[in-house]
Amino acid sequence: MKTEIKDIKPVQMGKMKHSLKVGSHNGGLDLMCRMYLDGELIREFKGHSFLMPFAYGLHALTHGGNANRFWGGISDNNFTSQSTNITGVSTGSPARINIEYAKFDQLQDDDYIWIWGVQGTASVVNGMKRVKRVDNNSADIYEMDGVTPVDTTGLSYDGGGYACLYGYRNSAVSQTDTHPQVLNSWDLIVGTDNSPVAIDDFGLGSRVQKGSGADQMSHTDTQISAQTTNKPSSRFTLSRSYTNNSGASIEINEIGIATRQLGHFNDSNELYTTSLIARDVLGSSVTVADTKTLTVQYEVITNLNPDTQDTETDGTNGGFVETFLNTMRVLATQSNYNYTDAKAFSSCSTPANTNQNTDDNYEGYRTGIRLGTDQTFTSMTDADLLSIINHGEADGELYHYGCNIEDDMIVDTANDKCVIEINRIFENRGSTDITIKEIGLYANRDLGGSNYSSDLIARTALQSTDWYTISPGEFVQVTYTIEVIA
Repeated sequence: MKTEIKDIKPVQMGKMKHSLKVGSHNGGLDLMCRMYLDGELIREFKGHSFLMPFAYGLHALTHGGNANRFWGGISDNNFTSQSTNITGVSTGSPARINIEYAKFDQLQDDDYIWIWGVQGTASVVNGMKRVKRVDNNSADIYEMDGVTPVDTTGLSYDGGGYACLYGYRNSAVSQTDTHPQVLNSWDLIVGTDNSPVAIDDFGLGSRVQKGSGADQMSHTDTQISAQTTNKPSSRFTLSRSYTNNSGASIEINEIGIATRQLGHFNDSNELYTTSLIARDVLGSSVTVADTKTLTVQYEVITNLNPDTQDTETDGTNGGFVETFLNTMRVLATQSNYNYTDAKAFSSCSTPANTNQNTDDNYEGYRTGIRLGTDQTFTSMTDADLLSIINHGEADGELYHYGCNIEDDMIVDTANDKCVIEINRIFENRGSTDITIKEIGLYANRDLGGSNYSSDLIARTALQSTDWYTISPGEFVQVTYTIEVIA
């Protein structure tokens, strides 16, 4: 039988979108900053400071599979080599840097390089730049457009300088991966630069180094508190103290959170770079006089919006729940050699009806976006959708297609944000309508283990005006967008 094109009915697919925020203070993951001088509170403000490296780490965790990652320390045929000492900066256009060891063997043209600590007028090479490889020990430096050379003609190099390489490489964050370092080991750092925050910042403009010499401060280890949870929010704090014994005042203009996900980190002198995942520039300088101690505190908070006891009266509410923040805290406290937890919080992106782990008979539809039929307001302690819809073809069930996360995250430098889109198609193969009143995002959170699990990390409860119905034979694509906002 020949089928005419006019006999084929187009598939009608509804599209529903829901959002999760990071850095907006409008429900999601946020920061509160506090600064103390000799124990007295002198500054308190909301941080809007999550950056692209954090977004890439979050994308890696939720995606779980092979995708384009932004890795650091690209040298010695792996992604984990430490940064390297700069031994010389040539004068000319483009400027050429020389390094102590032959670590540019894996460098590709137009990779990124983070340079800091170069002294003299040749310090124009400091910051995030593009590179073109000359040999294993040297590279030419270009501006971020990859075309404009950094010009050091007539300038002088007075010593110093460190560099760490960054570039896009295809890699996985999975149970079988051997080397991912994703959002591990958070540290507080401070600096003296007041350049505005940009989503693609990778380091402080001028980090204060450890010591008692000029422009240096001694400091304690970063302390991470226990996690506390109430109805609308869950939180933990990071704190670190800096003592000025340099003999002169130091002006602090920027603070941030660094992670050891990109490159090894040397605790003895802290000269090696780490990826900055959050940065805040102060409205005015904080002067730390000689012998004074500055304490910096970041409170990491996930909160629901709106804070409601009645979805119908107060409107659609939701956000990341406490299990999500618990994972962030676990990663924050781990050393840079601990890969297990970084690999565990993954697999929001999954096949629909294949087993992720045959021994456990763990079906892939259990992670990613799930739907339910209960509109009760979201609580920070929710561990599951309240009336989850099963995978299947019977009445009251929905057929779950694979949950998809694009391999490339959207980086919007013009609006200082990154966007991760997670979507799944559902089909009603039964004979009755199904009304959707709640949406959840599930991830594999077998922290510290090697099996698969399915834990709720975000939930949205819908007001009745936001409900939608999937009728028999209909398809609906449901999308969670995670916006990381600087």
